[in-house]
Amino acid sequence: FILFKPRDFVSGDFYWAQDKEDYVYFTAADCTGHGVPGAFMSMLGMAFLNEIVNKFDDIDPHEVLNQLRKYIIKAMNQIGQEGEAKDGMDMVVCKLNKKTNELKYACANNPLFLIRDGELIKTKGDPMPVSIHLKMDPFTPHTVQLQPGDSIYIFSDGYADQFGGPKMKKFMQKQFRELLTSISKNDMKKQGQILDDTIEKWKGWGDTLEQIDDIVVIGVKF
Repeated sequence: FILFKPRDFVSGDFYWAQDKEDYVYFTAADCTGHGVPGAFMSMLGMAFLNEIVNKFDDIDPHEVLNQLRKYIIKAMNQIGQEGEAKDGMDMVVCKLNKKTNELKYACANNPLFLIRDGELIKTKGDPMPVSIHLKMDPFTPHTVQLQPGDSIYIFSDGYADQFGGPKMKKFMQKQFRELLTSISKNDMKKQGQILDDTIEKWKGWGDTLEQIDDIVVIGVKF
């Protein structure tokens, strides 16, 4: 499923995928800002991802992020001066081997969740965005051999950061993890619907609250 809920008419969160021979690449990304400025970064991100994956044969996700960071820094003329806009994106890029179900992935700030046999396994993101930053090490490659029944989830922070509920507080990532674990045995269409219904109820508790950020969640079951 793909749960995509922009805060405004256009979005600073985006999802992207490209089928390439034996592999499929896909990502969920959270760009700096929302509305029109965020949407501009989303457009850049999707265009650059298409260019990178088409330019480099069989490129792995960590190298996609390394290349994308170079593209963003050049496009935004980022040189690291004080007060300079640090526009960029937090994201997870995945590369799935369609024949073997081997998943390679890399994480810029955002994590990836794998649920296997009812247990959620979290891969923390490298603590740096895809943009100029104080720390700009190469992104870390990760590989997992997926098994039948496994589910993976990638997402922006919009779901966990939404205010609402009986105490008008953030949903929080702990509750988000618990929700994903509790619904993981459902089919993906049902999971997406439960996530949508849950966040709508959460933000509409009592007096209706506005959505504070863009939301994207992608779930894939094997």
